[in-house]
Amino acid sequence: MNRSVYRTLLRIVGIVLALVGVAAVFGGVFAHNNVTDQLKKEAISMPTADQVTNLPQASRTP
Repeated sequence: MNRSVYRTLLRIVGIVLALVGVAAVFGGVFAHNNVTDQLKKEAISMPTADQVTNLPQASRTP
């Protein structure tokens, strides 16, 4: 194969990788926002590290 074929394949692979990267970022942002919205609707908050260490021993997960 000549150089122009390799360059064309390289461009196609580069474009595909860029699209996959954009889709991954979009998916991560979508998932983060979805979980955050659900937790806010249910008024669920995550404890801080200090709050977890101050729990009684029976309440801590192993």
